[in-house]
Amino acid sequence: TGPANRPGAPVERAESAEGEVPHRTPRRVGRFAIERRLGGGAMGVVYLAWQDHPRRQVALKLMRPDRFNPAMLRRFEVEAQLLGRLQHPGIARIYDAGTCDVGEGATPYVAMEYVAGVTLATWAQSHAEPRAILSMLARVADAVEHAHRKGVIHRDLKPANIVVDPDDAPRILDFGVSRAVDDDPTRRRQTAAGEFVGTLPYMSPEQIAGDPDALDTRSDVYALGVIAYELLAGRLPHDLDSTTLAEAVRLVTQDDPAPLGRLVPALRGDVETIVGKALAKEPDRRYQSAADLAADIRRWLDDEPILARPQTTGETLLRLARRNKALVAVSAASLIAVVLFAVGMAAKAVEASGQRDRAVEAERVSERRRLAAEAEAAIARSVSEFLSNMLVSADPEQSLGESLTVRDVVDAAAAGVDGAFPGQPSVESSVRGTLGATYRGLGLFEKAEHQLEQAARLATSAFGPDDPRTIAANRVLGMVLTDQGRFDEAESLLFDAVQRLEAQAPQDEPALILARSDLARLRTEQGRLDEAAEMFRTTADDATRVLGPDDPATLTALHNLATTKRIQGDYEGAEELTRTVLEARRRTLGPDHPQTLYSGNALAAVLQRRGKIDEAEPLYRDTLAARCRILGTDHPSTNTVRQNLATLLIENGRLGEAEPLVLEVLQSCRRSLGPRHPRTLMALNMHAYLLEDLGQLEEAERAYRDAVELASTIFDASAPEWYPPQSNLASLLQRLGRLDEASDRFSELVAKAQANLPENQLYRCVIENNAGDCLRQAGRLDEAAPLLEGSLARFEAVLGADHPRTVKARTRLEALRAAERGEGG
Repeated sequence: TGPANRPGAPVERAESAEGEVPHRTPRRVGRFAIERRLGGGAMGVVYLAWQDHPRRQVALKLMRPDRFNPAMLRRFEVEAQLLGRLQHPGIARIYDAGTCDVGEGATPYVAMEYVAGVTLATWAQSHAEPRAILSMLARVADAVEHAHRKGVIHRDLKPANIVVDPDDAPRILDFGVSRAVDDDPTRRRQTAAGEFVGTLPYMSPEQIAGDPDALDTRSDVYALGVIAYELLAGRLPHDLDSTTLAEAVRLVTQDDPAPLGRLVPALRGDVETIVGKALAKEPDRRYQSAADLAADIRRWLDDEPILARPQTTGETLLRLARRNKALVAVSAASLIAVVLFAVGMAAKAVEASGQRDRAVEAERVSERRRLAAEAEAAIARSVSEFLSNMLVSADPEQSLGESLTVRDVVDAAAAGVDGAFPGQPSVESSVRGTLGATYRGLGLFEKAEHQLEQAARLATSAFGPDDPRTIAANRVLGMVLTDQGRFDEAESLLFDAVQRLEAQAPQDEPALILARSDLARLRTEQGRLDEAAEMFRTTADDATRVLGPDDPATLTALHNLATTKRIQGDYEGAEELTRTVLEARRRTLGPDHPQTLYSGNALAAVLQRRGKIDEAEPLYRDTLAARCRILGTDHPSTNTVRQNLATLLIENGRLGEAEPLVLEVLQSCRRSLGPRHPRTLMALNMHAYLLEDLGQLEEAERAYRDAVELASTIFDASAPEWYPPQSNLASLLQRLGRLDEASDRFSELVAKAQANLPENQLYRCVIENNAGDCLRQAGRLDEAAPLLEGSLARFEAVLGADHPRTVKARTRLEALRAAERGEGG
């Protein structure tokens, strides 16, 4: 027989060659008269038998008694009841199950329907056409889904356990090693950690790991993927015949099989994608149910677009990082984290955009999609190769021992793009989009803008203005413009993205949900917080309904809604929502994922605002330690949480503890990002603030003036980031009693803010309020009044009456009224 007919070696390979029960065939087992032996394996032997009442032929499986202790026997009896609930035409019925004594003590048995026919592998040899094989597999998946819905996982799906009867109907056999889906932990632990149950070539990575807590229905989905691969390619995904057990485990858990389309070129595109998704190492990347797998197979059979998609650029980067750990320096690892965080959400819209596209002409759609899939695969290969070379450039041997920063690696990659992809605008657009998103994650907004502008231009040239890839490129560009405070330009791009998607996609299209989320974030930056909160709330509801409650897009929308609540002063609501997002990210992404750490930092910030310092401080410190470990000590996100921890210490009078943190942030930013970077500006401004609190006012003034000079070289007055150091310097001059100088500075700042920032933008409100207070102190009450009155009204409208900034603004206005009555100075 050929490779497709090889059933695969059982896991228990340390046993005898056959691994069978070492006893004679019994004549009778309870109500069953044994006729002959049908086969056997490591778990037991199957006999053809006759049941007395009712009179019928059965397949009787006797388990190996040495595999069962008393506790496991009790568990077997419970699970036998579950097996009896399986009533599906694709599953051989379980008639009876229990224990008997055949001279070797209590022996579990299962009596099941006897199905005449051939194994699935034998059937496939005479039905080699992929459509026939996949149609059969969809029916098998239907039966598996029924078992899952009844609470049973098979755990040993393979061609030898699937019989095709004379009517070409598949029947799944042998649920004797199955496990209850809702198995409680005490019973689940009876399958000891590290114990193998199943047949190795068909076992999922988590099943091989031997952790019963990690095993769920998606393990059976993986086995279906192995079966599909084997029947279509004529070989198993991994050749395990000549390997040791340890090497076999390594291959299955770590190495990707050859793409199906490489072995069978006719299967490139959708079929390769479907099988590849079922075979994903990580359960979260597989089809989440056998029903989902069956549905995508039928979409392909019906010449409809499938819902699976090839591996993304972000996933490619992650795998490259994993495979080049010895070569990739810390800076490159940081780059990967930035790419995954910054690119993931932008790429999501592109990945999901084709999900609802329906073909008009059935005879053309298959070919069109095949060509499109091949084109996308070619793009992915080119991008992967380019990025792989970029990562290898971080190898200390390749760089002659030089210490490379993240920016060095990205700059080198960016320099290599020009001329690298002649006649391939789609590939160049994808590479530049990735680089632009990475620059954005590093805070290098001008470089990000340059790359993203070209990515959008190339996408427009290659795909047209309405293509989802073009829209996605413009969306990310719009977010970079938002980062720079160029709100009018950002509004044009982001609103246009929403309009184009609304015109061509259903209202629950994932790409549209993401575009609306980006527009909501712009509203936050514009100070339109009520509008932003409502948009984030709607986006989160839509994402929950369409993508699921734990989808990254859903959690991002909820995170942004929580941030808006915090800005508005709804600290209680922000805390509750941030805790929800943090718990979901810990559960779905793990405790050390960058987005999980992002939520940890956000929760600590909310707790700090609520005065829960004893809870906020350790959370900051834990997040800081994790970011240092995962992202590196100089990563921008590491410095963000370090800066937040320093702020907490400063606010609580622990200036001595805060000072080394503040200096570390400043030195790190200068070292990793350079002296003229927005994050370096923030660190310098914070250092000046600390010096002021320490009473070192002359040093603080010099530091503020350095920050003002740096801000003017990076930004102009149209950017919100230009204002904080200017306002802080003016406030220090006010504190020093130099009121004329301070008032003049504030007046200039107010004029610029009113000319460049939206009316409700928070920096503008703060500057007008600070200026009004300075003018009040200088005795210029008529000039102070409109500034204090107007800023208070806007604080109340944007932040609410009880927000600390609103309360402070109200106190300042009351001081003005007292001065007008002659009651104060």
